[in-house]
Amino acid sequence: MASDRWTTSSPGTTLTPSILPYGQSLLIAAESTLGISSAGSLADKRRDHILSRTAGIDAAITLGDVDFLVAPMGAAAKYPGKAGAPTLVAAGKLVSSNTGVLR
Repeated sequence: MASDRWTTSSPGTTLTPSILPYGQSLLIAAESTLGISSAGSLADKRRDHILSRTAGIDAAITLGDVDFLVAPMGAAAKYPGKAGAPTLVAAGKLVSSNTGVLR
């Protein structure tokens, strides 16, 4: 069972939610499951794949009649991973917030 106190190797140092970005509650919830091979976990994985790949990325490519999708990683980082889709990351910077032009 996870401890409800977050600590580091330095005495007297307590981690905060910003240091543990997904939060202690997620860790406790994960430890209370039956594991990644359980029926519920496998059903969740199948649902994630359908929503992110079949009804997500593949549908957007087909309906948009395009060869690839471009999205900011902050908004779309987890979906390609869930879908098992290849991802290419390219650095860019916003030139104008009014036009959304990237350079």
